[in-house]
Amino acid sequence: MTTLEHFQKEKAYNRAHSIFAPFDDEEMGARFPWYFRAEIVEEGQACLNIIFDNGEHFVYDYAEGTLYYVNKISEDFFIHKFLEKVIYDFLVEHQLQKGYLPIYCLRNEVSVTSLIRLLIDRDENKLI
Repeated sequence: MTTLEHFQKEKAYNRAHSIFAPFDDEEMGARFPWYFRAEIVEEGQACLNIIFDNGEHFVYDYAEGTLYYVNKISEDFFIHKFLEKVIYDFLVEHQLQKGYLPIYCLRNEVSVTSLIRLLIDRDENKLI
């Protein structure tokens, strides 16, 4: 399977299986319905970084016009996004959402304004 075929397969799968809340991520980039997208610089080249919800990671090098498969990101990296989704679903289900949903999520912290703050210790695999 070529990289482009792999990308198209992941695109179709993730479109049908979106799993994260609709919020941008400081590390992964702008949130689209089933993936994250960010402009990055790799080895001095401007690139487009795409991370699908299932962790599949691709980079498109603009200068070369080439799509690269980088790796599959471990689910451990997404712990904060899973927590964010649980909180988001809870707030929506209980109609606590009033337009803007104040969730702030980093790799090691999930915070919902005035409601909860969770710190993630990845080395110990626990919440603080």
